[in-house]
Amino acid sequence: MKVILAGGGTGGHLYPGIAVAEELLKKNVEVLFLVSDRGIDRKILSSLQYNFVEQHVTALKGKGVTDKIKSLFNLMKSIFESMKLINKGDKVLLLGGFAAASAGFAAVFRRADMYIHEQNSVMGFTNKFFARFAEKVFLSFEDTQKSRGNTEVTGNPVRNDIKNIKVKKHIEKNLLVLGGSQGSRLINNLVADSFIMLQNKGVTLMHQTGEKLFEETKKRYVSNGANLENGKLSIVKYINDMKNALEWSDVIIARAGSGTVFEIMSAKRPAVLIPLGIAADNHQYFNALYFKNRGFGFLLPEDSVDTKSLTECINNIFSNYDSYRKKFESFKSRNAAKLITENMGIR
Repeated sequence: MKVILAGGGTGGHLYPGIAVAEELLKKNVEVLFLVSDRGIDRKILSSLQYNFVEQHVTALKGKGVTDKIKSLFNLMKSIFESMKLINKGDKVLLLGGFAAASAGFAAVFRRADMYIHEQNSVMGFTNKFFARFAEKVFLSFEDTQKSRGNTEVTGNPVRNDIKNIKVKKHIEKNLLVLGGSQGSRLINNLVADSFIMLQNKGVTLMHQTGEKLFEETKKRYVSNGANLENGKLSIVKYINDMKNALEWSDVIIARAGSGTVFEIMSAKRPAVLIPLGIAADNHQYFNALYFKNRGFGFLLPEDSVDTKSLTECINNIFSNYDSYRKKFESFKSRNAAKLITENMGIR
């Protein structure tokens, strides 16, 4: 038996699968990732030395007729390729997104045991479709909207090194900026425009821009008068060692993908979350609302956030850091990866 972890295309879909893979390897279970060919999956999995197979698949939702035909053709091809990799005795865990669809169909045709993990607070299209065939549907959030199937709340799996981060005892006004694996132009511009104000308050900043947005973000900082050489500002395309970045941080500015939200909670850091407004079913807003309602930070919608509201939230967190520290000291997270593997009958 092997376990196939299917999904990807973004770090948000992939990293929970990696956390599950870590748990499976403890139990000497063979693991294979079926992922997209977007490049980010290859970059992450190659560095961690996992076995993976790339699929040329694209999303159907929101596409025109011609693109939908191409997507369906690619899906059919990927289904046949997946059927060569999945056998009846295997277990398949769908991680959501269009990159999981071919493995879902292959699991049905091969009669392999199929499971689903829904990361977000609103169940996505692919997971909703396959929920009827799944042995169990694992949910990150207790109140997941549009959920279907035999559900079990497990939380969102977080990698072992991040799970073990301690509450920050002594703050240094370190601010970490994350826009998701692809970066966020809106967050990049907002923070670049706010940097001088934040620097005047004693903030040191580490900013992950996304590879394609790196140069334009650097120029934005410079045009706003930032000194890139004074040690108060670090601008990077991508953070490979997220554990060290989270440990270094006191406060985080980020999008609100489920993986990001659960990693921030596991790292026990307060944050200002700016949900992606075009996310399917507005799921990032509900992810961020879950975070905010537990008293872990702020939610700033895209259509109303500006430099004033952003800097006010950051300053508020630093001024009230003790209250956030106490909340995180009493916060108990689920061992989602262990719960998922046990519910898959792997002990």
